[in-house]
Amino acid sequence: MSNNSENNIKKEMLTEYEEQLDLIFNNFKDKTIDQERFKNSLHWLKQVWKYSRIDIKNRGNASNDIKFFERDIRYDKDLSIEAPDWFQNENGKGVKIEFKGRKKHLHFQCKNDGHLEIAVRGFDYRNIHDERKPVYINCITLILNGKSFISKDMLIDHDNPFLFSKRCHNLERINVEIETKTIYYYYPELDNFFNTDDVNILTKDCEETKKFIDTQKTALNNNSNIINFNVTNKEEKAETTKTNIAIFGSCVSVDPFRTCYNNYKKDFNKMYEHQRSTIISLMNPKISYAEEDIKYLINAPDKLFIDSDIRRDFEKEIFKHLDNIDYLVINMVHDIRWGVFAFEDTYITRSDYIYKTKFYENNQSKLRPITIFDNEHEYFELWKDNCDKFFEYLSKNYPKLKVILQKIELKDQYIKYDGTYGYRQDFHEQAQKLNPYFKKLEQYIEDNHDTIVIPFPSDTSLDEGNIWGLYSTHYSRSYYENVFNKIKIHVLEDKLHDSNK
Repeated sequence: MSNNSENNIKKEMLTEYEEQLDLIFNNFKDKTIDQERFKNSLHWLKQVWKYSRIDIKNRGNASNDIKFFERDIRYDKDLSIEAPDWFQNENGKGVKIEFKGRKKHLHFQCKNDGHLEIAVRGFDYRNIHDERKPVYINCITLILNGKSFISKDMLIDHDNPFLFSKRCHNLERINVEIETKTIYYYYPELDNFFNTDDVNILTKDCEETKKFIDTQKTALNNNSNIINFNVTNKEEKAETTKTNIAIFGSCVSVDPFRTCYNNYKKDFNKMYEHQRSTIISLMNPKISYAEEDIKYLINAPDKLFIDSDIRRDFEKEIFKHLDNIDYLVINMVHDIRWGVFAFEDTYITRSDYIYKTKFYENNQSKLRPITIFDNEHEYFELWKDNCDKFFEYLSKNYPKLKVILQKIELKDQYIKYDGTYGYRQDFHEQAQKLNPYFKKLEQYIEDNHDTIVIPFPSDTSLDEGNIWGLYSTHYSRSYYENVFNKIKIHVLEDKLHDSNK
């Protein structure tokens, strides 16, 4: 990336840090939090922005693990390595690594054949309202056994990590070199603030920090203006030609736009994801709810994502995010797999997760499930009506947006960690039951609405080493590469066609 791109990263860091600081400061001024919480919150905010994080797991079975070489980590007091309970399960044991230094060398050995997964991310920071907020780091280098996978500026945080995966073998030695830059690398002056328990000084530090941030952002903006005025930077010009893309459906369409599978950021801006929802739910009235009622009651690692997906389904919020979108990729996974609940004058997605909420407990008698496999005629007629409304709404309100229909099939064969093939009878039964319905809904869209259709590759297999584990829609790497390339070709053809008009 150019220096100006690094300037953009600095601005993102400063803006987010300032917003998090403002929340603490304003709540203290409004007497929403007391002095003790004010003090602790500021000290914690300062600490979390100093850390980078790496999650590593050798995914396979319960005995899969990684072993660090003690001689490499014993004397590194800057390195914290933990094996939290949430990272240990029947698929293997994972470790969470946090460090403050700019550069780190990690050496470890894999136990058992498996699939090595590495996620570089920011600190898991929750604000005073227990909301997860981004702690940005600039990850500029990731080298694995001498091969570079990141070699330029990359802004990442906890929920938007850099993901990498590869097959690994028993006793294989792995050498990881990583270099990151935190906000304190760019602005060491920030370390001069919040070093006391004196509330009066802390209050003054908040004001001085905001002045410092405003000064630095002004300098960055002036620098950007000078660069833009005096030179033509090809890379910055290329940024404006990127395609803005949004996704509706399931991870099947999100995963082709993950860095562990494709270098999508060169050509696409992934602007929005709306997962775990259905077209029927989208096109019906919002639901009034209490925030606590729609929280997932199980303490799962992805609980915050589940909470967010349920809220988006209740809010039907996708239409707030399509103004600048060029292409919307959709799939019918949840329209088929889950169906909907009829509730009062509307519908909500009948997700697996809704059953573990207070909303379900309080309204169970009012929720009538409708699925295509239990009542094909009723569901299909309802779905057709809302599908037509969906495309009509898009055509009227977002006339330049193009829809990409990604066709889906459930599969029953998978590639094992050792490269041989396995078979799951339960996946076979799912496929026999649901695949005809996928074809029915997809064919209706293809016959009645203007879409770009991405066919399902006939040679697709599942993968035991998929980053989400083995499931009937968790495919091998070649699938995500195939789908991404097909989408990219369609976009390039559209651009070529438009330029020739």
